[in-house]
Amino acid sequence: MYSDDDGVTYTMATGISYPVAWGGNNPYEIESLTDTTTNSTTLYLSTIAWDPSPWAARYWLYSSTDYGVSWQQIYVFMSSY
Repeated sequence: MYSDDDGVTYTMATGISYPVAWGGNNPYEIESLTDTTTNSTTLYLSTIAWDPSPWAARYWLYSSTDYGVSWQQIYVFMSSY
């Protein structure tokens, strides 16, 4: 979720998938990087998700260039450890 009004209201972000309803994606860590040349900011979010194939927890990496309004999955780590 994200807020454009300092937390008064929240809106559901798009793009983060939930491979199984009961496994969800649990946010793990978020980083913000700013390109000083273009003055653009990219957010990176790692989540721990239960992947039904091959039945294991995975770290998934997402990025957002619109301050968390939408996310794109950019990498799935093959091991959760």
